[in-house]
Amino acid sequence: MLIQSLSNILMKIIKCDFPPMQEHYSTEIKSLVKEILVSDPGKRPDVEYILSAPVLVNALFDLETDIGRVRCLYGYGSNQVKRGSVQHSTANGNVRTTTPSTSSVDSSSEIQRTMSFTSWGDEASRQKAEQVSVVYYWGGGVINPIVLNGPVTDQFIDQVCVGRTKKIGLTSSGRVLIWETSFSTTTASSRLDDQDSLVSTTSMTPRIVGELAGYSIAQVASGDFFVAVKSDRGILLTWGSGEHGCLGHGSTNEVFRATVVEDLVGSTVIKISCGAAHVMALTNDNLVYVWGKGSSGNLGLNDRKERLKPTVVPLSSSIHPTSIVCGSNYSFIIAMDGSVYACGNNRDNKLALMTDTELDTGAKTNEYLVFTKITCHPLCDYKIVDIGTSPNHTAFLTDTGLLFTCGGNKNNQLGYSRQKGDVRPGLVEKLRGKTVKHVGCGDSFTIAVTADNRLYSWGLGKNGRLGLGTTTEVMQPTEVHLENSHHMKFHSLSVCHNSTLLSGKVVRPEQLDS
Repeated sequence: MLIQSLSNILMKIIKCDFPPMQEHYSTEIKSLVKEILVSDPGKRPDVEYILSAPVLVNALFDLETDIGRVRCLYGYGSNQVKRGSVQHSTANGNVRTTTPSTSSVDSSSEIQRTMSFTSWGDEASRQKAEQVSVVYYWGGGVINPIVLNGPVTDQFIDQVCVGRTKKIGLTSSGRVLIWETSFSTTTASSRLDDQDSLVSTTSMTPRIVGELAGYSIAQVASGDFFVAVKSDRGILLTWGSGEHGCLGHGSTNEVFRATVVEDLVGSTVIKISCGAAHVMALTNDNLVYVWGKGSSGNLGLNDRKERLKPTVVPLSSSIHPTSIVCGSNYSFIIAMDGSVYACGNNRDNKLALMTDTELDTGAKTNEYLVFTKITCHPLCDYKIVDIGTSPNHTAFLTDTGLLFTCGGNKNNQLGYSRQKGDVRPGLVEKLRGKTVKHVGCGDSFTIAVTADNRLYSWGLGKNGRLGLGTTTEVMQPTEVHLENSHHMKFHSLSVCHNSTLLSGKVVRPEQLDS
């Protein structure tokens, strides 16, 4: 009987002779099963593809905590379920009820369905729309923004972070998600290699960092080859390449799992920032710690040495840090009064540290070994709230939404033209009056998001850096038209090297300006 059953199974697989799935299964499940049962082994999806399918990926977010959990019904009657829950068909045909965090929804298709509503007056449509989170990605050869698979419903992507080798998301529930790149054998016009020729398309497979399941993470940051995260209780963890001591563990060894930075245990870290190979951390008692590579004076410790462990930066008691920003080989401290202090490499005056006198006379200082206050005009006349950094240029965002840029301008990444030899910080006039809310700098390009949720890019267009569907260089801010973005509110932007991540959430029209 067993042999006969196995033979029947083999024949069904070879002939693709199997009955259609019952109607109570979702379209997504039916489609996935059909792909898995393809007779040609070369066309069957691999494990990574299957696990990244939208119908499965959301359930993986709670896998560790769901194991061993005793499920119960909500309310007083056996037929009552928790408001907002979702019912799924199980393999045996029964119905299982889960909360939205474990529901399986395709991010891109769900967004399409949500934004297709012609009337926002329907309350059910509004509630459905408010449950959609989206992450756009472009660059690295992807010339048109694409939507990455990730959690939807009640697990929103609150923060994104892109490094040279990592694409990271942080959910509203404090879980860390990393999109890992895998290549398929098909080709598409949306992806180009360094020579702008067609190559294999790229699939971003989301993976939960399981070892962080015991923490509620509040911030993520990434260097070239390492990651740092901060918990909601101020605990700092790092992992990845330990070159130059950038992990803060007292050595240059590689660490494969998220590990607590022991020297900061007892301190409450409130903000972190990563450069290419150095880190800054701000604690709740106004102390700034630095470690990692310091060859450009970017640690602000009056030398060019590397530090293997967190080291306190000596600052004047009159400076009250509220934010820290790492560039590739330089660093910034933003004080409570909106003034900015910088150190490290100042090539092309990307730190804006040249004084008005130096700018007038042509004198220059290429490196600053200690944190020095920016005093040049017009930048010092404004309160700075955020800074975008790249190896070649810098963008300063004021509390009034004005955007100033300085540094190299080889590819028009500053957003304006200037005379040769002029390295003064300049206002991006094209965005005047638009109130910039978020800014990010890539190697030779700049991305900005305005208060009305419009996206602009300019500079080097190679490999899709600008998200404009072209590789052409752009001299001034040009709007990037994202599909289905008219009901999106963007809240997190991250730019590094040649790639960009942008996260947002579908909201009601009346909430767009709030």
